[in-house]
Amino acid sequence: MAKTLDILIGDDVFTSPGAIKSALFLTLIEMWGCSGKEQKQSITLPQENGLYICKYTPFGEDSQIRVKAISNVEDMITEFKTPYDWIITDLNYGEGNENGGIEIVKALPQNLKDNSVLAVCTSEDNPRLLKALRELNIDYVVSPKLMQYDGTKFELLGKVMAEHYF
Repeated sequence: MAKTLDILIGDDVFTSPGAIKSALFLTLIEMWGCSGKEQKQSITLPQENGLYICKYTPFGEDSQIRVKAISNVEDMITEFKTPYDWIITDLNYGEGNENGGIEIVKALPQNLKDNSVLAVCTSEDNPRLLKALRELNIDYVVSPKLMQYDGTKFELLGKVMAEHYF
């Protein structure tokens, strides 16, 4: 059965196409590895209309994962007009703005897809920001080093996504 997974991801590291592709490759490769399905060909991420499109996914033939990667908080909030299956943000998002992730969470529209998932990533154990997330009733996954996970936050994200679907 064909499946399309639409992902909006915001992180300060997305300042160049190379950085975006590197992060997405790590996420998708880990997602494949945790899916229990055999990866028979390499992953490609051509860019079409501002989206990175992966047409070879663990979901089967004719499936695709479409990713919009954004490097600043304002553009991320503007993008909420489009529905996504996953909205992923870094908690410390935005140059000089350690509250960027909280701003993203507060700006989320009420018309999200019924099964939308919000993933908030953080690389540090900032008690004030984590408390703000709890006050907004948001679950979060802390950095790989705090979880004793031997990988990057993007690999951990792929693992979490695979556990959600497979």
